[in-house]
Amino acid sequence: MLPKHDAKSLFEYYAANAECFHRIILIPSVRDLLERVYGKLLQRQPVESSHASLLLSIFASSAYDWQRDATKAAIFWSKAALDVLEHSRRTGRGLLEDVQASIILLFLIYKNEGFSIRCRYQARLLYLRHRYRIDIISIIHRL
Repeated sequence: MLPKHDAKSLFEYYAANAECFHRIILIPSVRDLLERVYGKLLQRQPVESSHASLLLSIFASSAYDWQRDATKAAIFWSKAALDVLEHSRRTGRGLLEDVQASIILLFLIYKNEGFSIRCRYQARLLYLRHRYRIDIISIIHRL
């Protein structure tokens, strides 16, 4: 994870610029989550994978929008978020934060590629997962 100051900056950027379009997280709750996650990291305690994937997806979305020279960081964080989502799938937790992270990553793919085949495919997988309670994040990860 990146330094706490940078994480807060990226989160506040997301809260001010992207959340008004996405409307999938509660800003105060995720702000508290950010503090708890960094508190655990400081104490060298384990962090829930779903919490990490949500924060990483927010960092990726913010970095992509914030500065064009941060695109490499956005790609890195989005891949890291997908890796953590895969871990969460394997451990069977499947928390709300996993779904929120998946949706944020879907918006990021849409912004980057438009309504591409990959974007439509991921949107369809999210729909199926919700409708049939099928855990298929691993398929998205391989795209």
